[in-house]
Amino acid sequence: MENGHNGNDGGGDNKHTDELVLRFDRVNMTLAISGHVHNIDTALTMLAMGTREYERQLRAQQALQLQAELRQQAQDAAVANALRRH
Repeated sequence: MENGHNGNDGGGDNKHTDELVLRFDRVNMTLAISGHVHNIDTALTMLAMGTREYERQLRAQQALQLQAELRQQAQDAAVANALRRH
């Protein structure tokens, strides 16, 4: 979808492709919705799928961050133990 393209190389409208674009303005707290969706059920399904995918990505990112923090804590504890022994 980069640069407004939905990945269709044929140049014409693909009857099997729906596009839903959300833009949220955090300053004004407004949501703009654009794109083309064949029916409201498809739009709602797309939003639900997008929500689940975003949550999955966020959880994966948080898990990686937690792993990095735990590794750092283990390294810090090892250094502290080494210093106490000397």
